Parts: sequence; C-alpha cells; structure tokens
Amino acid sequence: MLIVGITGSIGTGKTTVCQIFKELGAYLIDADVLGHQLLEKKNIKSKLIKTFSDKILDENKKICRDKLAEIVFEDKKELKKLDELVHPSLIKKIKKEIENLKETGFPGIVVIDAALIYKWDIFDELDYLIVVDAPIWHRTKRLTKKRHYSDEQADKRISVTSLDMKKLNPHIDFIIKNNGTLNELRPKVVKVWIELKKEQDVRKG
Repeated sequence: MLIVGITGSIGTGKTTVCQIFKELGAYLIDADVLGHQLLEKKNIKSKLIKTFSDKILDENKKICRDKLAEIVFEDKKELKKLDELVHPSLIKKIKKEIENLKETGFPGIVVIDAALIYKWDIFDELDYLIVVDAPIWHRTKRLTKKRHYSDEQADKRISVTSLDMKKLNPHIDFIIKNNGTLNELRPKVVKVWIELKKEQDVRKG
C-alpha cells in the first residue's frame, strides 16, 4: 500500500486532482468531507459555538460553514483556533481509516486530500507528497467564478491558506501545475499516477 498526501492552497484545484486519482483507481480519503462531519459532533460543536458564538449557526441550529468561513478567513488567529478545535479529531479519524486499510491488506494507492497534511504528525506516514500549484491570478479566477467569492474574499482566502514552499520543497515528490483546462490537467495527473504505479510494482517485487 502506498500512502500519498496531496496538498495545495485554495483555488489550485487540489480536490479536482484528487478526484482524477480516484477515477484512476486510488482510494481517496477527503479531509474536508471528514472535517465537515466532525462539525456536528456534540463536543466539537459546543466548543465551536463557545469560541465563535452562535452566529455560526444556521436557522436549523447546525454549523453554517459559510458563516464560520467568514470569521476564520478574516484572521489567521481565528483560523488557528478552528484548526486546534477540529484537527486533533480529524487526524485521529484519518489515521483510523489508514489503519483499517492496512489491517484488511489493501494493496492499492491511498490518496489523502488535505491542505495542511504537512503540518500533521501523519506526515511521517506518507510515502509521497504531491503539491498542486497554480498562478495566483488563476486561483483568484476560480474562486470568483466557481465559488462566487468577491475579489476581496478570494484575496483573503488565498493569503491565509498560502503554502510555505521553501519549507515544503525538501519533502515534495511531485508538483502538478494546474494552470489550464481540465483536459490539460488530466494528462499531468495520469503521468504522476503511472510513476506511483511503477513504485507500487517495485514494492510488490
């Protein structure tokens, strides 16, 4: 089993890359999906309300991710508070899923879609790290066109989620440049997939 971490700043198309890997046969662990599930766990939900007030709730008294995002993407300190509340449980959940796959003897490639994976202790378990990158102007365009953010919102989110490439460089195995169309992106992902499969075959002997 190969464990591959995929990171990238907001708007780079990281999730799209992960979906292509899934289509190619990878087992995908999506940190965003797991994180969203955790927001409604009683202990985490109560801590979030205590930290950010009940303004983050919708009309059904559920956590509204958009309202929460408005707060945390305005200030790195607020984002750090959110990370400290959610990430320990999230990391534990991801580790458990990997552990279950190992126990069942899963023979394939596991892809973990997680922007902050390089900051987590799970980082030591990775066989490969992939960074998805795109020019800032391209990322801004994606956020304003596809997610309907204002230019100001897009700029703030990009600023808060930017990767420190200097620190990451020694650990990066592949960089996938997503600076064009989906049809242009797919062959780049397939190229990396072929390299991963080669390594997998070598390990199988």
